[in-house]
Amino acid sequence: MEKDIRMMENLVGLYSEWVVEIDEEIKTLPEGELRCYRNGKYTVRKLILPGGVRKTIPKSDHTTAAALARKAFLEYTRHKLMTVIEAGIKFLEICKQTGKVDKQFIKIADPEFCALAGECAANESSKKWEKLKYPKFEGYPEKLIIKTIRGDLVRSKFEAMVANVLFRLGIPYRYEQIHTFGKVSFATDFTALDTRTNEEVLIECYGMMDRANYRDDYIRKHGIYIRHGRIPGINMLEFFETDTYKLDELTAERRLKEFFY
Repeated sequence: MEKDIRMMENLVGLYSEWVVEIDEEIKTLPEGELRCYRNGKYTVRKLILPGGVRKTIPKSDHTTAAALARKAFLEYTRHKLMTVIEAGIKFLEICKQTGKVDKQFIKIADPEFCALAGECAANESSKKWEKLKYPKFEGYPEKLIIKTIRGDLVRSKFEAMVANVLFRLGIPYRYEQIHTFGKVSFATDFTALDTRTNEEVLIECYGMMDRANYRDDYIRKHGIYIRHGRIPGINMLEFFETDTYKLDELTAERRLKEFFY
C-alpha cells in the first residue's frame, strides 16, 4: 500500500509541475483561439478573441497561426494532465479514509498513468537538454534579425519557419550549436533532440542553392558530415531553397513529422 501511495504522490507532483510549466508558456502566446474553416478548396484561419470578436489571420502570417496552434495543443495537454491529477488526488483521499488501496482503480488507471508518465519524463528530459549551455556561434550578431515563436533570433525567414515548425511540433532544438568533426568545427543551423532515442539530430537549411559558390561550400560541408557519420535521412536532415523555390511550411512539417514521430 505504501508503495502505491508513494507512486501516486510522485505522479501527482510531477504532473502538477508540468501544468505550471504549461501555464507559464501559455502566458507567452497570443490571446484568443484559432479556428480553421474550409471555403471551397481554401482554408480560412480565424482568430477568435474574448467577446466573440473574429479576425482573419492572413495566409502569410504563419507565426500567429502556429503560436495559436501550439496554445491549443498545450491547453489540450493541460486538460489531460488535470484529469489524471484529480483522479490521483481522489485515490489518495480514498486510501487515507479506508486505510487500503483500491486495486480496481489502479488496474483501470495504470495504462493512462504510465502513458502520461512517459510523456512527462520525456518532456522534462528534453527541457533540461534545451536549457543546458552549449557552444554557440557568436559571429555576425547584427544578422540575427528574425524572431521566432520561441523568442530566438535567427538569420533568415527560412530558418525562422523551420524553427517555428520545430517548436510547434514540440521537437526540442538548439540554434547554431558548434560541432567538431575531426580538426574542423562549425555551427549547424539546428541541433534537435530525438526524444525517442535521446540522440541529437543535425538540421541544415541551405537557402541559396542556385549560386555556384554556395553550392561549392555545401559540397565541402556535406562531405565533412558524411565522413564523420552524419547521414541525411538517418541522423541528419537537410532543407533547400533557391531564388525560385521556397520551402513551404506544410512540406517542412511533413518531413519533420516523418523523421521525429
